[in-house]
Amino acid sequence: MNNIEDTICIFAWDYPVLNLSRNELRYCCRARSNTLAEEDFKTGIELFNKFIPIVDVRRSLLTGVQHKDCNSCWSIEASGGRGPRSRMDSFVNFVNKNQVWPGLSKEQLKEKLKSLTPEEIDTLVNLESVRMIEISLGNTCDLKCMYCHHHYSSQWAAENLKYGEIRIQDVERELPKITDTVYEDLWWAWFDNSAGPTASAINFIGGEPLIIEKFYLYSNRIIDFYNTNTTDYWRNISIVSNFNTPIKFYNRFLDTVKKIASSKQLKLDFNVSCEAIGDRAEFIRTGTDWQLMTANIDKFLVFLQEHDPAQFRVIFNFQIALNALCISDLPNFFKFVIELQKKTGRRVHLRPNQIVYPQWLDPYILPPEYARYIDESIEILKKEMVAINDHSKYSPYGPWPAYVEFLKTIKNGILNPDKNDQAKKEFAENIDKLTARRNLNFAATFPEMVDFYNECKLLTVAK
Repeated sequence: MNNIEDTICIFAWDYPVLNLSRNELRYCCRARSNTLAEEDFKTGIELFNKFIPIVDVRRSLLTGVQHKDCNSCWSIEASGGRGPRSRMDSFVNFVNKNQVWPGLSKEQLKEKLKSLTPEEIDTLVNLESVRMIEISLGNTCDLKCMYCHHHYSSQWAAENLKYGEIRIQDVERELPKITDTVYEDLWWAWFDNSAGPTASAINFIGGEPLIIEKFYLYSNRIIDFYNTNTTDYWRNISIVSNFNTPIKFYNRFLDTVKKIASSKQLKLDFNVSCEAIGDRAEFIRTGTDWQLMTANIDKFLVFLQEHDPAQFRVIFNFQIALNALCISDLPNFFKFVIELQKKTGRRVHLRPNQIVYPQWLDPYILPPEYARYIDESIEILKKEMVAINDHSKYSPYGPWPAYVEFLKTIKNGILNPDKNDQAKKEFAENIDKLTARRNLNFAATFPEMVDFYNECKLLTVAK
């Protein structure tokens, strides 16, 4: 029997992800993107709640059926980990907050959700209550991270084209240059009249947002909207960046930070994508200049220290994409984070993320002995947590105790003896291919992983 508790997730209702330059819409950053057709735009701003692929996902989750668009979470959970989807309690709170069935206690709501009628499912499917809006600004990027691909990185696209792995006509079809503003106009109408007044967070992702012109145009318009539409609670402007940012864009970014942080309505939630240090970071996130990135981080944290945090509301996070290549360096990465925090006196938040696709970089393919790196990382974080003692200054979305619990789920997945041999085979094949193309040295950068690589390599020659 299908069980709603095994599938339900509020992200299919409250977390739209839009790529306005490519006419794409999905709910949740891990879900599959859907391309909008001309016919879809005729529904007006109702598009954002009644787009058929989104409705299909919601209906599946409400009936305990695992929808294919959510395969990222199902894969993690099948391997013994805990996927990022929200659970039943969160959905009960969501339904309660929106007063779908006022008068019912949370326990009564939970029981009701387990045996919904077709009419009640329709009511929930059509519920509109946006919490967080994520805007993807295209694939313009200065890096080609190992776990990324051409859809999100122009550097990856250039490499794939160079080696004949994709054709220019494929890129033009998949990543069309939209010249009309139909989708953009609908988005702003929806934002101004419906989503903007109720959303609590607006996220910017790329590509690399800080080198994309539209980031500055969109952020300025959103800042102006909230400065002229006052409400009784704070809104977050969130940015995910590799922070490999050249000085001309860094200065523009600081100007935007000042506008956000000086607003009476807004807070900045700034996320640096990083999960390793030094030459390992430069290997995993090809194109990274470690010295430039760390210099930018130091400058930015010093800049924040020059302002009263009560008046200048900025949260600094590391968005850590855990992958097979970074696990053995995690203890050193967390030592770097701790030293950064001590040096600047600024709270550094840790945001959980796990690579599932491409499957060859899923950390769960690693041998069980790699769990010791997770244990060491947990002990390093716990020791510092005891030393800090006061965690009240951490955001509820990046506290270290929560990150420790997340690491425990990663450990469980690594300890799972059921390994994906196809993914391991692809690990060796991709390491060989990408190190040759990018003039990288795997053995010198990750000497402790050579045995694992050799194990994977044997699979490529096995009959």
